[in-house]
Amino acid sequence: MFDTPECGTKDCCIEQVVKHGQVVTGETRLRGVKEMDVQITCAPFKDSEGNIAGGVKYITDITDLKRLMEEEKKLSDAIVKLSTPIIQIWDDVLMLPLIGTIDAIRAEQILENLLEAIASTDAEVVIIDLSGIPTVDTEATHELIKAASAARMLGSKVIFTGISPDVAQTMAKLGIDLSTLETRQTLCVGLQEAINIIKK
Repeated sequence: MFDTPECGTKDCCIEQVVKHGQVVTGETRLRGVKEMDVQITCAPFKDSEGNIAGGVKYITDITDLKRLMEEEKKLSDAIVKLSTPIIQIWDDVLMLPLIGTIDAIRAEQILENLLEAIASTDAEVVIIDLSGIPTVDTEATHELIKAASAARMLGSKVIFTGISPDVAQTMAKLGIDLSTLETRQTLCVGLQEAINIIKK
């Protein structure tokens, strides 16, 4: 039998179910000889006349489940980070080659990784190559534009290369004026432009 930290207080789930007559669930951490994460479920029980006579509490050990969920999140974060590599091809030039599908979560990770790389390298030019991206959703497109804007605020010139017709169409539907972005048709042309910029 375990007592949870809420026992004996107004937050006690037994008190809540007796007062409101509804099932209450929650999670907490028990500290003692063994520290453990538990899920608590409290339910009312009624007497023969249908009146609430008290409550019963079920405690389930979810320590292993929580640990597995944390490990899964760390693994997922690592995979996302590996899927957004930032390559320093010259002292003043970074390249971000994107491949596969970009959703909002991955786009947010791109933004975070890119800004960290710019801050640590003081890059003058950033090339974001979309040649390997067949399509992006609207939320991800907003995040990519946000990444370019944030990079410019840090002093870097951003060049998008390899924008496919589908990606261009998505941007157009969102009202994004491509003429306001520095774009080049291919990565090769973008690299040449980067060389011209850093030579000035």
